[in-house]
Amino acid sequence: MMFFIPSCREAVRLESRSLDEPLGLGDKLRLVMHQAICKACRRYSAQLHFLHDNALKDEKLFTIKDARLSHDARERIAKALKHGGDK
Repeated sequence: MMFFIPSCREAVRLESRSLDEPLGLGDKLRLVMHQAICKACRRYSAQLHFLHDNALKDEKLFTIKDARLSHDARERIAKALKHGGDK
């Protein structure tokens, strides 16, 4: 185990990995040490966790069945395809 302060790139990897699996003690410590000195990575961590937590709460973020084009939009696309994009 290496107990050095990771770069921002490595901290991002650790933070992302922590969403999928528990980090070991060494990795947790390295991440905490990095975030203690890096405001940008603290902000990234907060944003990542906010998105992750809210995406899990709202299943609509994972489905597109409700995303439909209006009738006018479908007609414009069909017309553009029929004319090959000519104006």
